[in-house]
Amino acid sequence: MKQLMSLVAVVACLCSASAAGQEVADHPEVASQIKVMDVWIQAQMKDISLPGLVIGVVHGQEVVWSKAYGHADVERNSPMQVDSIFRIASHSKLFTSIAILQLRDAGKLRLDDPITDHLPWFDIQNPYPEAEPIKVWNLLTHSAGLPRESDHPSWTEFDFPTGEDLRETVSQQQTAYPSSTVWKYSNLGLSLAGAIVETVSGREYEEYVETEIMAPLGMTSSSVGVPSAPHRARLVTGYGRRWLDNPRDVMPFVDARSFDPATGLSSSVNDMLMFLSWQMRL
Repeated sequence: MKQLMSLVAVVACLCSASAAGQEVADHPEVASQIKVMDVWIQAQMKDISLPGLVIGVVHGQEVVWSKAYGHADVERNSPMQVDSIFRIASHSKLFTSIAILQLRDAGKLRLDDPITDHLPWFDIQNPYPEAEPIKVWNLLTHSAGLPRESDHPSWTEFDFPTGEDLRETVSQQQTAYPSSTVWKYSNLGLSLAGAIVETVSGREYEEYVETEIMAPLGMTSSSVGVPSAPHRARLVTGYGRRWLDNPRDVMPFVDARSFDPATGLSSSVNDMLMFLSWQMRL
């Protein structure tokens, strides 16, 4: 993202083991390192004027330690809470990739499928006639040669395209590189992957991810797109980068619309620890 979200949810992990989280936390070496980390975090927050954060440590399937620091909203003097909700920005891409792989496992698509098999409207200009067709796996690995963004003022005016906007304007852009030749980060690419999730599953991206990924893991503080009213009440205020002798600017909440698959999810540290523990079981 082009703005720095200074209220960052940080997830740390230790190697998996079978001991219960509290037993691990009480181990002298672990307890000592947690104390050091706690002091270090507080020093870093002071050094860079960080408004607030939440950190969690997971050991195997158990939460070892979690703590909230600072403020969820500076102006209102609202303290950060362990269950505060954050926009997780590009961590959203993990959920999109998992959705694609679930559909692959279900036999509904292949990673080698050209994306036009699922998005026939995708007609971006390609100045590389010898290039291989862009395939599903290219979107997930940022190797499709696509521009970073769509042709919209998403990060300058925070006006993200709808799905219809994206379909109508993608023909006005052109690929930056031949596919499968260069790694180039692309929010556009993961947004297209989200569109494939919708096409192949026959469901809205939001409904698919919340039902097939978040709900089974018990991620009740997580959502796609604009959070519900109860979640909005726990949503922290975002702040921009720090400038010398100037306070951080408050960053507005952004509805990422068709770019939700790349940047539009929200979650809490506790939910992300469950997500992380799941990855460690696989």
